[in-house]
Amino acid sequence: MKITEMKSVITHSPAELSQNQVVAIHQFSSAENDGGGTGIRVVSPPLAVGRMAVSGHELKVKREADEKGKAVLVLHTWQDNLWEMGQKGHVPPGTQLDAEDRRTTENPADENVQIGEQKTEATREEQHETNETDSTSKVTYNSQEITDLLTGSLVHGISVQLSSLPKSSFPIPSSQFYANYILPCRPAYPTSVLMPAAALAYHDAEVDPAEIHIDPSDITIKASSHKSLSTFLKAAEKSSLLSLKPTKQKSAGDLIVTSVNAQNPEVVSAKPYVTIAEIEAKRAKKQAREEKERERSEKEVEVRQVWKPHLMSVGLFEDMGAR
Repeated sequence: MKITEMKSVITHSPAELSQNQVVAIHQFSSAENDGGGTGIRVVSPPLAVGRMAVSGHELKVKREADEKGKAVLVLHTWQDNLWEMGQKGHVPPGTQLDAEDRRTTENPADENVQIGEQKTEATREEQHETNETDSTSKVTYNSQEITDLLTGSLVHGISVQLSSLPKSSFPIPSSQFYANYILPCRPAYPTSVLMPAAALAYHDAEVDPAEIHIDPSDITIKASSHKSLSTFLKAAEKSSLLSLKPTKQKSAGDLIVTSVNAQNPEVVSAKPYVTIAEIEAKRAKKQAREEKERERSEKEVEVRQVWKPHLMSVGLFEDMGAR
């Protein structure tokens, strides 16, 4: 099967997508409103399908670092050879995005694309119910709280992973350090680690602050008070959590981590919590088990043709010593 390469700007993709997972690609466009502006945002039906070249988590890290690369290995697109073999139908009209959907797109330019996995009606209904529940208790962290949570993730990463790495594992490029040892160590249930100050607004309301859920994927460097990874790491170095030095090649990034301090008081007194990596590992293990069970249940029946001696040919086989 031919794999097509498409050059586009990714505006939105779920972080839970796994590498090699089948995904659909939509196109964002702008339409002029009655006032002559371009404020109306429209998303098309799926225009292409393919498999993820990288995981959704890795893609998000690359987008935050403004890195280029392959996101999806496209297998089938509108108006390709496979389309020519079919009914050659027209693409249905796009769907206008409401204000909430528009906030999920980061780049207002035309011809941007969105990657999303195909979902069943039950999944859509479940997601709709979840969105209704979340809307009743929408609380977010401020930039300083995001910084505190990222620092805690770094401390957790040093405590459970980095402190046991051999010295030969260092130095580590800053982007790789962030992707492999900070982001996976973010708390899966952030409010159990740090309750946002905004939750105090619900003190006299019916919503219980303890039931407020914040998506851990919202905890990123761009949302923190530092805004950049280099500034965050320099602050961590100032707190004696790690050591840095500039790289010789600018293309590889401006900083590398040379060591971590496992004896730092924050690391020694760190309390364990459930991380994103642990939840993803359990989910992957469950999916693998379900996939194995499904393959076992869907195993095809093997049909083989067998010839049997009959009448005059029986003697021939008996003389040959066959059964």
